[in-house]
Amino acid sequence: FWQSLTATLLALPWALSRDRAAWTMRQPWLHLARAGCAVAGVQLWVASLAFVPIWQASALILLSPFFVTLGAALLLHEETPPRRWLAVLGGLAGGMILLAPWSEAFSWAALMPVGAAALWAGTSLLTKRMTATEAPESLTLHLLMLLTPANAVLAVLALPSGAGLGALLPPAGALSLLVLAGLLTAAAQYAIARAYSLADAGFLQPFDHVKLPLNVALGVLIFGFVPPGSMWAGS
Repeated sequence: FWQSLTATLLALPWALSRDRAAWTMRQPWLHLARAGCAVAGVQLWVASLAFVPIWQASALILLSPFFVTLGAALLLHEETPPRRWLAVLGGLAGGMILLAPWSEAFSWAALMPVGAAALWAGTSLLTKRMTATEAPESLTLHLLMLLTPANAVLAVLALPSGAGLGALLPPAGALSLLVLAGLLTAAAQYAIARAYSLADAGFLQPFDHVKLPLNVALGVLIFGFVPPGSMWAGS
């Protein structure tokens, strides 16, 4: 909630300073569907971190290109050459190594990042579809503005019984991190929307894999999580 609220407050003056046509909402139902996929995906992703190591969750999120490529071919009718399907199937095989459903250590919680990947793929496909009529500024601003009240409701529902709304306030030391997270969120959402206005969804998705080495490296440095060998084989 605080991340999306901060991002909205940072993006609002920037978006409103643009031409009005740049932030006009022309397809409200698609905006709502896109925000719904994003909210559900974030909830699954964050919940998975309570049960799944960060390296595994980060790697499984990279199954998103499989869902995007499938959707881009079936729903957006983008040209999908055989080499792209081979790459996607290779990624799916890597995901199975990471999930290791045949192992005694397999946990059903590991499917939560997979669900998040599918939902975020839906967000990406809707973003690509909407770039035909919506400006990147509109896609950025309205997603953040819809995420904020949705996350606020979920945050209130998650409060312990008897807790007041004051329990939603972040610790004093976390405020600067929330502002930074909000700024990065706003910038990332604009970059994604701008990219989808310029290129096919299936072409852009493989660049998402850059998140894996970044997440793994930061996980080792900050949390001390050292991935096992199956992570490197699956990746």
